[in-house]
Amino acid sequence: MPFTSILHEALDHVRGAQLVGIISTDGLGVDMVTRDSQADQRQIELELSEFASYANAATQRLGNGAIRDFILETEAATYVASQVMPGYYAVIGVTPTDHIGRARFAVKQMAHR
Repeated sequence: MPFTSILHEALDHVRGAQLVGIISTDGLGVDMVTRDSQADQRQIELELSEFASYANAATQRLGNGAIRDFILETEAATYVASQVMPGYYAVIGVTPTDHIGRARFAVKQMAHR
């Protein structure tokens, strides 16, 4: 099944999902879909990729190894990510009032698929 189909399925099934994608720690976006057609997908991919890259570097320096999952909570959104393979993460962005557990379950399923 192509990435885009998996991403659209997750976007449709997770209440409050605003974006779903696959990012890499090298700054190159793999694929992303958003609910808001005006959203700057490239900017979102770049910033989330950079965050994942810096977080990975920090955990490596601390001797904890690579990050498998992360949750980034902000005032306007919560991003839940799960490692697909080293350097690549499936990510879902939801509104802060929605159920993070559902997003976490969905991102794990995306990473598995």
